[in-house]
Amino acid sequence: MYEIPPVSLDLAQLIQAHYSVGCRPEDVSCWQSGQAFSGARIWKVGSRQGRFALRRWPGEFRDRARLSWVQAVLRHAQQRGVTYLAVPLDTREGAPCFAAEGHLWELAPWLPGEANDQTPPSEERLRAAMQALAWFHAAVADFPGASDGPAPVAVERRDACARWLNARLLADLSQQIDASVDRELATSARRYLAQCVPLLPNTGNQLTGVCDSTIPILPCLRDVWTPHVLFQQAAVSGIIDYGAMRFDTPAACISRLLASLAGDDPAAWRIGLAAYGEVRALSAMEQRLIRVLDLAATLLSGMNWLEWIFLQRRSFDDPRWVRRRLELAADRLERLVTGEHIWHQSV
Repeated sequence: MYEIPPVSLDLAQLIQAHYSVGCRPEDVSCWQSGQAFSGARIWKVGSRQGRFALRRWPGEFRDRARLSWVQAVLRHAQQRGVTYLAVPLDTREGAPCFAAEGHLWELAPWLPGEANDQTPPSEERLRAAMQALAWFHAAVADFPGASDGPAPVAVERRDACARWLNARLLADLSQQIDASVDRELATSARRYLAQCVPLLPNTGNQLTGVCDSTIPILPCLRDVWTPHVLFQQAAVSGIIDYGAMRFDTPAACISRLLASLAGDDPAAWRIGLAAYGEVRALSAMEQRLIRVLDLAATLLSGMNWLEWIFLQRRSFDDPRWVRRRLELAADRLERLVTGEHIWHQSV
């Protein structure tokens, strides 16, 4: 955890101007998770009604309709008994957010608990996390717009594999890596690139094989992983951060969460998949998708970091954490190359 600089606005006055009297802040403190790199900013707000999270969306994000849709999904799940979501409060005008200083803002309950810090977690926490995810998927399966069809994430990752086989793009990336002044980061990047590129064609072929399959498509969190699942003892007390939510296959959430919780531990994967299935049954195609999407993520997660760092030259709040993310991605890719990855083992 680390602090971030305050904005020029008086945040207490900002909240008072847009929310009910009961939300009047008694204290506002800067807060930001070291894992966040979306550009969003979060403040912890104390009031008579309890604690809240004030979120400022990045300046380039101005889609009010999308935030309204996300809030509608969260309320839908909440009405069906899912209690561990931070549903944003309506403003005085009945909107899910408000605009100030060139940004969209929202206020939501501050969920208690801490993220898991052990891989894999205890069996109780692993089961609780996967069942919490399954309950969310089950709750939103009848949300308006849910249907059956191809998985958008599979199509996107197939296209991403093909894109990274472009010789000109790879040459540009290699040149930028070689020119980097951060030699340690450049070494990790070259190691990743050398291992990843030969595996892209086969992974793309596997994704092509599932792109036309008809499966349930419903609101999915997508960016659900270790820092976004909070626990109090062995129980899930919160699932946070809904910025990536969209219609997609639940397999995308399952592969994302299990990879972050269980790593390449086959026993943990078995426990997690079984726990999810006790709440929401998985079809044979969904189980196949979980495997293929995790393989693709093993390759493409590191390529995303390389593009953000060396081609797009993004700036991040915590560069040390960014370097660590790339190293972890490289380590998992190395396990794939050497046969120690989860899908070379028995699940």
